[in-house]
Amino acid sequence: MTSWQALILGSIQGITEFIPVSSSGHLALAHYLFRWGEGTANDFLFDIATNVGTLLAVCIYFRKDWIALLTEKTHRKMLGLILLASIPGAIAGKLLKHEAETAFRAPTHIAALLAVMGLVLLTADLCSRRNRDITRINLLDSLLIGCSQALAIMPGVSRSGVTIAAGLFLGLDRESAARFSFLLSVPIIAGAVLFGCKDLAHGFPAGQAGDFCIAIIASAITGYLAIGFLLKFLQRRGFTPFVVYRIVLAAVVFAVVLTRS
Repeated sequence: MTSWQALILGSIQGITEFIPVSSSGHLALAHYLFRWGEGTANDFLFDIATNVGTLLAVCIYFRKDWIALLTEKTHRKMLGLILLASIPGAIAGKLLKHEAETAFRAPTHIAALLAVMGLVLLTADLCSRRNRDITRINLLDSLLIGCSQALAIMPGVSRSGVTIAAGLFLGLDRESAARFSFLLSVPIIAGAVLFGCKDLAHGFPAGQAGDFCIAIIASAITGYLAIGFLLKFLQRRGFTPFVVYRIVLAAVVFAVVLTRS
């Protein structure tokens, strides 16, 4: 892997972690379509490392929110709901780590989920009452959104996409669904990074320390910009453009797989 490839992959991670199109799916497809990487294990290790950048991005963007959540008693309920919603995803990550590194990264599997979950997001956006804001999230909402997040262990689902869709189905407005999804991303990304640190205990793969650092910086910068973009975008428009993109990308992947078979 070259430095410019690391830059591109880091940017892909940063943008697609928060835009509802699946960051893990895009990274796996980039490795497959462009034949970047040295094999599934190292590819997955690289993808985990780029999560450090997106973790920095969301923590910096929502720094005031997290300071309030951690220091003010009036925000303890919301902090508890976020932590509760993180449990199903943590369990899925622990139990399905091997599948996430192998079977779930099959291009056709990712393409199918891109299309199907895109339609789920579109349905949620069109059917949602959007008459509740983030302050009205309750215990049941938290559990349901958390369970939906567990599905994101499969590349192609999109962690942000599935949790936003769940929020919309529960009647949250678009911005509130996205904001809760972004706040919820902190413990789950942090957990993934800490869990992945065991694989990095002996250092980066030989000769790739610089590339890993480039990718982390790129994912942090693009992730920060992507959060701001989506929150502003949702004040004016819905999720249809992202759904169309997911379906088109799925069709491209299926076409490539057929031509290579």
